[in-house]
Amino acid sequence: MARRRPGKVTSEIFTQFLPPFPQRPSLVGPLSPSFLLRICRRWRDIALGTPALWSTMELDIDSEDKKLHARQLGLLDSWLQRSGHCPLSIALVRPYHTQCMPSTTAFVEAVLAHALRVRDMDIRFPLEDLEVFTTSMPLLRGLTVGPTHYPPAKAHIPGDLQRKLFVDAPRLKDVVLSNFFNPFCITLPWSQITSLTATLFPYEAVEILPHTTILEICNIDICNPVSSNLPPISTITPIPVRSLRLLLKNSDDYDEDSMQLFFSMLAFPALETLAVSEVFLGADPVAAILAVRHQGYPQRIAIHHARTDRSVFESAFPGAELWVESLPEL
Repeated sequence: MARRRPGKVTSEIFTQFLPPFPQRPSLVGPLSPSFLLRICRRWRDIALGTPALWSTMELDIDSEDKKLHARQLGLLDSWLQRSGHCPLSIALVRPYHTQCMPSTTAFVEAVLAHALRVRDMDIRFPLEDLEVFTTSMPLLRGLTVGPTHYPPAKAHIPGDLQRKLFVDAPRLKDVVLSNFFNPFCITLPWSQITSLTATLFPYEAVEILPHTTILEICNIDICNPVSSNLPPISTITPIPVRSLRLLLKNSDDYDEDSMQLFFSMLAFPALETLAVSEVFLGADPVAAILAVRHQGYPQRIAIHHARTDRSVFESAFPGAELWVESLPEL
């Protein structure tokens, strides 16, 4: 039966072998399309003739073995060639650089040779390896980006020294920042981003958000340093976010005054959905929620690590969909 099945049907079945986005298959292994090449000659021919099968890939460059690096680079080149003219979804991740680790320049160059076809990318490299991502990427719409370790200098870098990355990617809308992203070292085309997911210190969020002038969906886990070093801000920039998720990443140790000051710097006049840790809301959480929108209140509200009784929110926000997660009793 399998032998008589038309090649186009088999090709379509093979594409269902791929994991759903945002997952991507590894270049090797039982869940890789490469596995299909080993079944029989017919399957091999069909798989090699199905460009879509090779258009999504994930590669962890985490070995100090130069021979393994060479094999990985060869596989990457093969997949990129087999993908034909299909849009690409690529994940390349490299841990912190060591002196023994071979250069990954060749991997970056291999991907950038096909930059015009890259539609979605997850690129997490040490900071020095990210600097080359200024090539035109007209199809790029989704990006996960950032260093795999925190840049050594946390101080503000003058604007002319910041790495301006992905500046020629006019369709880029959806951005996820790595845990070690530093907006004082790297800047992205914030003004065109509509969806942002990140883990940031408060002062980093304050640096980024005023530039996200068309942001609609914002999911931020705030790290909780004892001193957040928030800069003085004379004006609050309204941001057209419709959905805001603002949670405290660690709830054991934080500067509560800084958290509340940070939240008071935000203005989201179009906010429809709010999920927030109550520590950001201060002594009067109802007033804080009303202030962030200025007129009315969000129609969907989730309070995490709540210290205020649910009835207070029910009375203040009638008609809103309300979810309250109280702090556990000690």
